[in-house]
Amino acid sequence: MPYPPAQRRAYNNVLSARAEDGFRLFHIDGDLQGDPEPNVCGNCHRMPFWVSTNTPGTGMEAPTWRGAYDRWLILPQGRVNIIDFNFYRNITTLGVPEEQMWQFSWVSRPRFDPVWSMVLEGSTGFSGSFARQFTLSQGTVNDPLTNDLMDALEQAAGEGGVVLQGEGVFIDGTTTTTVALQFDAPFEGGTYVERDGDREAFSREALLARAAAGEFVGTFTARLGPNVDVDNPQPAIWAPGAIQVQSGPQRFPVLAAGSPNLVIRGRHIRDGANIIVDGRKVEGTVSCEIGTLPDCASESVQVQLQTLPQAGMHFLQIQNPNGLFSNDFIFHRE
Repeated sequence: MPYPPAQRRAYNNVLSARAEDGFRLFHIDGDLQGDPEPNVCGNCHRMPFWVSTNTPGTGMEAPTWRGAYDRWLILPQGRVNIIDFNFYRNITTLGVPEEQMWQFSWVSRPRFDPVWSMVLEGSTGFSGSFARQFTLSQGTVNDPLTNDLMDALEQAAGEGGVVLQGEGVFIDGTTTTTVALQFDAPFEGGTYVERDGDREAFSREALLARAAAGEFVGTFTARLGPNVDVDNPQPAIWAPGAIQVQSGPQRFPVLAAGSPNLVIRGRHIRDGANIIVDGRKVEGTVSCEIGTLPDCASESVQVQLQTLPQAGMHFLQIQNPNGLFSNDFIFHRE
């Protein structure tokens, strides 16, 4: 089931520090509910899609938190959305804001904000750069935001996360000529090439100079590659165990010094997939432990990083060639 792009994921595709904290709280540290041990929501609302089946003790399903920003009915059977509960009736006068509704499921209220950032930024298959736009014109060419957007979208296009295309006009006195352009990777030193006609290429500097002189106006949009249809679903990556089964705490891998291999579970991963760490493409390989992508035995996938990240918590994604990104998956470096 495809979801809309994450509402608040940054246009450089990097999770905010608050969203990272939300992932840690939700999947590792848990919610302080007065019990001897914190309630770790991710034990039931498991990666890849924050959902699982057949909760021990009740048999209830654990509804997905993905897309919570557009759903106000919570918990199995909607058993908190009862008008006789004063706390629920109080927010119905506000139209039942989703964030306040879902906050009822998190007892330590002041610590819920990072979890909601996780919900708003967690990947649903798209780069944070997808659908972002900038316009080059005399009025925008010197705007810092324009240049920042150009940097981010060119980098995303150079990494294969989006296809950066633009439509505009060249202006020569009273004569205008329409043009359709596409950014041609690599990011540094890349050019904007005509998508039809004689395929003339323009450097970024040339377009900026023409825009500053009033000789070019164009709007550029980060679009999807071709492999995003029903036959190319979002890749999914998760901790060891069956994708739907609750099996206790999720076991997130830890890289020791000199050990660049992550062994995870994965589905819908194509040969030649890109590795994304903390929002940016890195060098490495993705393969089956046994078998050949996309049909790995027991869905066991090995990710080999060429360079180890710094010590601490990190986020892995896998992106199919010209296709969708996986969910964000936690791993650690010693």
